[in-house]
Amino acid sequence: MTLDRPVADDWWEQRAVRVEDIDIPVLNVAWWSAVGLHLRGQLDGHERLKGTDKRLLVLAGTDSHERYYDPDFLDTYIRPWYDHWLKGIDNGVMESPPVRLQVANSGRRPRAEAEWPPRRAVPTRLYLTPEPAHAVHSLNDGSLRTTPPAEPAGRPTGYAYPDPAWTVGTTVITEGIPQPTRGILTFTTPPLNEDVEVTGKITLVLYAESDQADTDFHVKLSEQQAVPRLRNALMRRFAKHVPPPSAMVTRGWLKASHRVHPPRPIEPGAVVRYEIEVWPTSYLFRRGSRIRLEIANGDSAVADGLFHHYYGHQVGHGLIHHDAEHPSHLVLPVVH
Repeated sequence: MTLDRPVADDWWEQRAVRVEDIDIPVLNVAWWSAVGLHLRGQLDGHERLKGTDKRLLVLAGTDSHERYYDPDFLDTYIRPWYDHWLKGIDNGVMESPPVRLQVANSGRRPRAEAEWPPRRAVPTRLYLTPEPAHAVHSLNDGSLRTTPPAEPAGRPTGYAYPDPAWTVGTTVITEGIPQPTRGILTFTTPPLNEDVEVTGKITLVLYAESDQADTDFHVKLSEQQAVPRLRNALMRRFAKHVPPPSAMVTRGWLKASHRVHPPRPIEPGAVVRYEIEVWPTSYLFRRGSRIRLEIANGDSAVADGLFHHYYGHQVGHGLIHHDAEHPSHLVLPVVH
């Protein structure tokens, strides 16, 4: 049916879950690692639920399936909820915070929040610039800066797809070593002077053009970790072929024609403003690491895991604009 009806319409609306009609208590347990699967629906569903008999718990880690059956997990988070609502046990479960979030990469236990998304998070803009970040091998090695571009017009960053060097989706493999960024665009911050927590909803505002009537944008936010100094000469020689260590934080997608509803093709050669939703997260970027934005026309089973979307059926050329008239920027909810 998704092939026959690729766009939301009345047929889908008749079959959609009406979360607003749920009138029983709800404990919603989500995992930040479920990007591309359950996470967005769970967070959206929590916001749409009416009433006060609801609780949200979002945890870090990639072992969600195993932990759901762990006795300690059940005794801590699940059983008290059922004891209260099904057995009438006054165990204080409804006196707990309405939202508890575990910040990924922090090593901390879940903390209390008054709401989702946290209103105390400060929307912080990071502007895409063509200046080299000297961070990673990519098509452009661009930078993310806190100051908006001053040039009234500048040279955009171009890319073509499919890139002839792509091997598995958008991943390039050289000498048997996967290079996830070598064939795509990257924009990276300088090394962070302090820890930065990003918790909430993320948006990429992108000014772009294409020589096609439609195109895809695949966006990924990663933490590029500091590279340890290698004393051994042989290890240094080998390390030249190994990309710097990184961790995927979250992702987002947009088909250009789906920037509006109902979908409408784009005009080839026209600069279009896109607001690309990047799935929410709660993540601690460590001091000394970098925040890296990756943009491509596809993704990869090597770099993006099970839920990838590259099918190799598009050919074209795109441009990313990042001047004063077209200030492409990433909006991160930063918690101080």
